[in-house]
Amino acid sequence: MAAATTAQIVEHCASARIIPHWDCWSSNIASKKVAEKTGFEKMLTYKILLIHLV
Repeated sequence: MAAATTAQIVEHCASARIIPHWDCWSSNIASKKVAEKTGFEKMLTYKILLIHLV
């Protein structure tokens, strides 16, 4: 279902001349698979810093 929904969004973006981008944590395997299945390609990897404030 996620791939079908994503495919529809990508089609809408194409018809509206919008370039879609996908971003997810490297550990989110399901999200990465949906992205790959719907035609997204990995462009870059970057590091982030998480700070937990108490």
